[in-house]
Amino acid sequence: MHLFMLQSKGLNLVISFKMKCVRTLIQVFLCVSSHN
Repeated sequence: MHLFMLQSKGLNLVISFKMKCVRTLIQVFLCVSSHN
């Protein structure tokens, strides 16, 4: 049970990290496309 909790915690961290990366990429893309 404890291991499962740790795994879900790590999964949440990975998901939030990916979401941050995607948001940053979208912001950069919007910046570049607006400058062009």
